[in-house]
Amino acid sequence: MTATTHPRSAHFFQTVVAPTVDEFLANDQSIRRGFLAAIVLSHMADYWAADEGHRDAFGIRTSVAEACPAFQLVWDVADAAKHQNLTQRADTRTVTHAGQVRAPAATFGSFLFGEVPFGAAGSPVKVQQDDGRTAFLAPAIRASVEEWKRRLS
Repeated sequence: MTATTHPRSAHFFQTVVAPTVDEFLANDQSIRRGFLAAIVLSHMADYWAADEGHRDAFGIRTSVAEACPAFQLVWDVADAAKHQNLTQRADTRTVTHAGQVRAPAATFGSFLFGEVPFGAAGSPVKVQQDDGRTAFLAPAIRASVEEWKRRLS
Protein backbone atom coordinates (compact mmCIF):
# COMPACT_ATOMS: atom_id res chain seq x y z
CA MET A 1 0.00 0.00 0.00
CA THR A 2 1.40 3.35 -0.96
CA ALA A 3 0.75 7.03 -0.59
CA THR A 4 -0.80 6.93 -4.07
CA THR A 5 -3.41 4.41 -2.90
CA HIS A 6 -3.97 6.32 0.35
CA PRO A 7 -3.87 10.00 -0.68
CA ARG A 8 -5.88 11.38 2.25
CA SER A 9 -3.71 9.45 4.69
CA ALA A 10 -0.52 10.70 3.04
CA HIS A 11 -1.76 14.30 3.08
CA PHE A 12 -2.85 14.09 6.74
CA PHE A 13 0.49 12.52 7.65
CA GLN A 14 2.50 15.21 5.88
CA THR A 15 0.47 18.23 6.95
CA VAL A 16 -0.67 17.27 10.46
CA VAL A 17 1.04 14.17 11.87
CA ALA A 18 4.67 14.89 10.96
CA PRO A 19 4.73 18.49 12.22
CA THR A 20 2.80 17.62 15.40
CA VAL A 21 5.15 14.75 16.18
CA ASP A 22 8.19 16.93 15.41
CA GLU A 23 6.93 19.54 17.90
CA PHE A 24 6.57 16.90 20.61
CA LEU A 25 9.95 15.30 19.95
CA ALA A 26 11.58 18.75 20.10
CA ASN A 27 10.01 19.17 23.57
CA ASP A 28 9.28 15.70 24.90
CA GLN A 29 8.58 17.18 28.35
CA SER A 30 5.26 18.62 27.17
CA ILE A 31 2.22 16.56 28.09
CA ARG A 32 0.08 18.70 25.78
CA ARG A 33 2.33 18.02 22.79
CA GLY A 34 2.58 14.34 23.75
CA PHE A 35 -1.19 13.96 23.89
CA LEU A 36 -1.55 15.75 20.54
CA ALA A 37 1.11 13.58 18.88
CA ALA A 38 -0.64 10.44 20.15
CA ILE A 39 -4.05 11.69 19.00
CA VAL A 40 -2.97 12.49 15.43
CA LEU A 41 -1.08 9.19 15.12
CA SER A 42 -4.17 7.33 16.28
CA HIS A 43 -6.34 9.28 13.83
CA MET A 44 -4.18 8.04 10.95
CA ALA A 45 -6.34 4.90 11.16
CA ASP A 46 -9.47 6.94 10.41
CA TYR A 47 -7.85 8.43 7.30
CA TRP A 48 -6.55 5.01 6.25
CA ALA A 49 -10.04 3.52 6.59
CA ALA A 50 -11.53 6.37 4.55
CA ASP A 51 -8.94 5.82 1.82
CA GLU A 52 -9.88 2.13 1.76
CA GLY A 53 -13.58 2.99 1.53
CA HIS A 54 -14.75 1.56 4.84
CA ARG A 55 -15.22 2.59 8.44
CA ASP A 56 -13.15 -0.05 10.27
CA ALA A 57 -10.61 2.25 11.90
CA PHE A 58 -10.62 -0.06 14.95
CA GLY A 59 -9.45 -2.95 12.79
CA ILE A 60 -6.72 -0.79 11.29
CA ARG A 61 -5.55 0.36 14.74
CA THR A 62 -5.47 -3.27 15.83
CA SER A 63 -3.42 -4.21 12.76
CA VAL A 64 -0.95 -1.37 13.38
CA ALA A 65 -0.63 -2.40 17.06
CA GLU A 66 0.08 -5.99 16.02
CA ALA A 67 2.82 -4.84 13.63
CA CYS A 68 4.13 -2.21 16.04
CA PRO A 69 3.39 -3.03 19.70
CA ALA A 70 4.42 0.50 20.77
CA PHE A 71 1.38 1.79 18.89
CA GLN A 72 -0.90 0.20 21.53
CA LEU A 73 0.52 2.63 24.09
CA VAL A 74 0.08 5.56 21.68
CA TRP A 75 -3.50 4.49 20.92
CA ASP A 76 -4.32 4.20 24.63
CA VAL A 77 -2.76 7.58 25.44
CA ALA A 78 -4.80 9.16 22.62
CA ASP A 79 -8.02 7.57 23.89
CA ALA A 80 -7.22 8.59 27.48
CA ALA A 81 -6.69 12.18 26.35
CA LYS A 82 -10.11 12.16 24.72
CA HIS A 83 -12.16 10.19 27.25
CA GLN A 84 -10.20 10.62 30.56
CA ASN A 85 -11.24 7.16 31.87
CA LEU A 86 -11.15 4.12 29.61
CA THR A 87 -13.56 1.32 30.41
CA GLN A 88 -13.88 -0.50 27.08
CA ARG A 89 -11.31 -3.09 25.95
CA ALA A 90 -9.82 -3.23 29.45
CA ASP A 91 -8.19 -6.57 28.60
CA THR A 92 -6.02 -5.02 25.86
CA ARG A 93 -5.36 -1.58 27.33
CA THR A 94 -1.98 -0.50 28.64
CA VAL A 95 -3.46 2.69 30.12
CA THR A 96 -6.92 3.28 31.58
CA HIS A 97 -6.92 6.96 32.51
CA ALA A 98 -5.29 10.21 31.45
CA GLY A 99 -3.66 10.73 34.84
CA GLN A 100 -1.22 7.94 34.01
CA VAL A 101 0.50 10.27 31.53
CA ARG A 102 2.95 12.49 33.38
CA ALA A 103 5.94 14.75 32.94
CA PRO A 104 7.63 14.86 36.33
CA ALA A 105 9.05 18.26 37.14
CA ALA A 106 12.72 18.61 37.86
CA THR A 107 13.43 19.52 41.43
CA PHE A 108 16.46 21.25 42.85
CA GLY A 109 19.22 18.72 43.30
CA SER A 110 17.58 15.99 41.23
CA PHE A 111 20.19 16.19 38.44
CA LEU A 112 23.95 16.44 38.35
CA PHE A 113 25.40 19.62 36.89
CA GLY A 114 25.43 19.33 33.10
CA GLU A 115 23.12 16.30 33.09
CA VAL A 116 20.07 18.28 31.92
CA PRO A 117 20.31 20.84 29.12
CA PHE A 118 20.06 24.48 30.13
CA GLY A 119 16.44 25.53 30.39
CA ALA A 120 15.06 22.02 30.75
CA ALA A 121 12.08 22.14 33.07
CA GLY A 122 11.66 18.45 33.81
CA SER A 123 11.89 14.98 32.45
CA PRO A 124 10.33 13.47 29.33
CA VAL A 125 6.68 12.45 29.38
CA LYS A 126 6.23 9.07 31.02
CA VAL A 127 3.29 6.72 31.08
CA GLN A 128 2.54 4.62 34.14
CA GLN A 129 1.04 1.51 32.57
CA ASP A 130 -1.65 -0.60 34.21
CA ASP A 131 0.78 -3.48 34.72
CA GLY A 132 3.03 -1.22 36.83
CA ARG A 133 5.70 -0.64 34.20
CA THR A 134 6.67 2.90 33.22
CA ALA A 135 7.33 3.81 29.60
CA PHE A 136 8.58 7.00 27.99
CA LEU A 137 6.10 8.28 25.42
CA ALA A 138 8.64 9.58 22.86
CA PRO A 139 10.03 6.15 21.82
CA ALA A 140 6.48 4.83 21.32
CA ILE A 141 5.67 7.89 19.20
CA ARG A 142 8.83 7.36 17.12
CA ALA A 143 8.08 3.67 16.54
CA SER A 144 4.49 4.45 15.55
CA VAL A 145 5.64 7.10 13.08
CA GLU A 146 7.99 4.58 11.49
CA GLU A 147 5.16 2.06 11.15
CA TRP A 148 2.91 4.59 9.43
CA LYS A 149 5.78 5.63 7.15
CA ARG A 150 6.28 1.97 6.25
CA ARG A 151 2.61 1.63 5.39
CA LEU A 152 2.69 4.79 3.30
CA SER A 153 5.80 3.77 1.32
